[in-house]
Amino acid sequence: MSANRFNFRIWNEKTKEMSPPAHLAITAYPIMQSTGLVTKNGKEVFESDILEIPPWHGRSTLFGEVRFIEYEDGESYADFRHFGWSVSYSSDGNLYSMTLPDALESDAIIIGNIYENPDLLKK
Repeated sequence: MSANRFNFRIWNEKTKEMSPPAHLAITAYPIMQSTGLVTKNGKEVFESDILEIPPWHGRSTLFGEVRFIEYEDGESYADFRHFGWSVSYSSDGNLYSMTLPDALESDAIIIGNIYENPDLLKK
């Protein structure tokens, strides 16, 4: 199930709340785009959300930020440019990413976002 790909929300620094962009001058506030995807419990996933990803493939629980990324893969027989929604997380002092669809398939849930709950990424 997917949400509307063109939904947006804005972090209002003054009120410390998320708001629909129609209510504010959007140039003054961070704007987050919907990824077009929802969690297993139907919650729409936005850029800058923080996900809790249950243990998978022998790893412990992960906490990561939803981002739109672009990177080059020089590991394969030909260089490829990849881009898309991903979840970036730290592990062992390094920064990693997994695709957002993979995270959602592993039953990830939204536990906050980087504006209202920045401390959640320090877990």
